[in-house]
Amino acid sequence: MDNEELFLWLSMSDMPVKKLYDLVNEFDNLNDLCQTKTYDYRIRRHLTKEEFASLLSLRESESYKKLLSNLPRSHIKFVTIVSPDYPRCFRALEVPPLVIYYVGDLSLLNKLCIAIVGTRKCTKYGADLTEKFAKELAIAGCGIVSGLAEGIDVHAHIGALEAKGKTIAVLAGGLNYIYPASNVQIARNIIENGGLIISELAPDTSPQSYTFIQRNRLIAAASSGVLVTEAGAKSGAMHTVNFALDLGKDIFAVPGNVTSKSSIGTNQLIKQFYTSCVTGPEDILGIIMPTYRKEQVKNEIKEMSNEEKSVCDILQDGEAHFDEIAQKSQINVKSLIGLLTMMEIRGLIKKLPSNYYALEE
Repeated sequence: MDNEELFLWLSMSDMPVKKLYDLVNEFDNLNDLCQTKTYDYRIRRHLTKEEFASLLSLRESESYKKLLSNLPRSHIKFVTIVSPDYPRCFRALEVPPLVIYYVGDLSLLNKLCIAIVGTRKCTKYGADLTEKFAKELAIAGCGIVSGLAEGIDVHAHIGALEAKGKTIAVLAGGLNYIYPASNVQIARNIIENGGLIISELAPDTSPQSYTFIQRNRLIAAASSGVLVTEAGAKSGAMHTVNFALDLGKDIFAVPGNVTSKSSIGTNQLIKQFYTSCVTGPEDILGIIMPTYRKEQVKNEIKEMSNEEKSVCDILQDGEAHFDEIAQKSQINVKSLIGLLTMMEIRGLIKKLPSNYYALEE
């Protein structure tokens, strides 16, 4: 069993992911965990005898063997926490998924995305508004993230699809278990339109009440901001909001009828200081686009050459003339001209009048 198979095995367990991470961290060599059958001190710290027996039984189970044999020839792909292409947005979580199973374009998770969430029992007002926001945000280039559930979720996906935009569905069950079944065609449309469907659960896993809350943390992590279009006082969307707040994401809410039970949650959010009241997609774009660009620059800086970093360091204190940059960086003039041009193209810096340069905002 290699490391990826190890995490596939663990992902089939119904134990809390945090407990499984604690178990994994006890072993300097993961092969020891793969091969162990002894209830030794490292395992006793985290699992009861019954839990350990259950885990061993799972490793020998037909369902696990079926998973290993079917995945290579399946339309379903996966990345594990040790994979180099594991989505960066999920690594920010306190407890990242051990495995992400997916169908579609995984790279969408590295792009600007807005989550749209809300009540399952939405009104016509909520449905129409959600489709309008999703459609216009998708036209502006945002990926639309939601949970492919009844109500607001499905209308968010429909709005994005109507705009021929990209949408990401995060499931509370496995990828072979679309719930409700009435959304199977929507799921097909998402993939046919170049979108993405993901789950941290093994493909044949049915959703449970707690997996919907687990799913909501992924919706929050996958987005630059969360929009609540219509939600009651106890809507599951509030879990997504709380996860997003923990991650420092922007929260947006659309005002609703003050006499409508379906809008109690959204109106309450607006009354709280950390939520932006929005009445149109342009309100969201005005906040999200600059924030997203700054995050892009931060990520690009990590991958810059030493010469590029030197230029950015010089510009940290404000704009600088070409001659000043050349003098401080000690880069020869010919090379510096090409370097600044490429940095401008990448959106790291901007050229100002009179041969001055500044960091891109």
